[in-house]
Amino acid sequence: MRRVVTGLLCIAACHGEAASSGALPQGADPDHGMLFVFPTTEEHAFWMHNTPLALDLIFLDETRAVVGVVANAAPQTDTPRTVGKPSRYVVEVAAGEAAAHAVGSGTRAAFIDVPE
Repeated sequence: MRRVVTGLLCIAACHGEAASSGALPQGADPDHGMLFVFPTTEEHAFWMHNTPLALDLIFLDETRAVVGVVANAAPQTDTPRTVGKPSRYVVEVAAGEAAAHAVGSGTRAAFIDVPE
């Protein structure tokens, strides 16, 4: 059985070695998040320096398959967070949303109106 989860994502352009969290607004709706699109597929790391709430970071490869999830990343920390695998996209959602929707390695994503 195929499961479909929908949500609204803001798109962020990313450059540099480590990305800062997009800092979803405190109390953001569970079906909202931020999509980071990187120009290359490589290992990317995020920190949560100015992020006021815990987030799940979902890393996807160029085929938009999940390669790993950092669950419940603690807010306001500078620890680099990565899954240790190459990714092209990272989706930030409120902490617990990845598990609530059974998102894990191998889960496929489809983005509407997002270029390859």
